[in-house]
Amino acid sequence: MYNQLHIDNLFHKLQEEFEDQYLSVFHNDLAPKAVVVIPSLTLDHHILSKVRGHFYYEERMLCMLMLLRMPETRLTFVTSIPISPLIIDYYLHMLPRHLTSRAQSSDIIELL
Repeated sequence: MYNQLHIDNLFHKLQEEFEDQYLSVFHNDLAPKAVVVIPSLTLDHHILSKVRGHFYYEERMLCMLMLLRMPETRLTFVTSIPISPLIIDYYLHMLPRHLTSRAQSSDIIELL
């Protein structure tokens, strides 16, 4: 019982620290950020094979590119399959024009 109480207290403390860290980074649009996106579905292979279009999940996570609205943000996006440059351009064109050209012509986006 004591052990579980101790673990619960440590976990609560970590949660509070995370909130402070999150607020310090994401409430300041000008703070430098490095974001790594790793889309993941944790399902049994047999069940996943029955889900139509599950391989598009990674593409839908490209919405994270909207974080590039914050000027000092770099984004690394890890994929299991190549994503068409046309799809990436589609998402980038949702950004303001000056950010779209910056994202397309620099190394602020890395696809792995």
